Amino acid sequence: LYVLPEYQGQGVGKRLLQAALQWFGAGKEIVLNVASYNEKAMAFYCAFGFVPAGIVAPAETLQLPSGVHLPEIKMVKRSV
Repeated sequence: LYVLPEYQGQGVGKRLLQAALQWFGAGKEIVLNVASYNEKAMAFYCAFGFVPAGIVAPAETLQLPSGVHLPEIKMVKRSV
């Protein structure tokens, strides 16, 4: 989930994530990947109940057009 800088801090990301979580439903485990250096994003997801679940293997990481692999950490929100 990415929100343009000029819209950050206005609740846009919160509303988008809340809608996504409602769409997925409470009975499902939800997994996402976050850039491992993006502490602000990790804190955002933690506030919604996601917890770190390990480093994503380099072969599974996002590869940028430049060929660079983005270091990521997996986060999970367990079903309730």
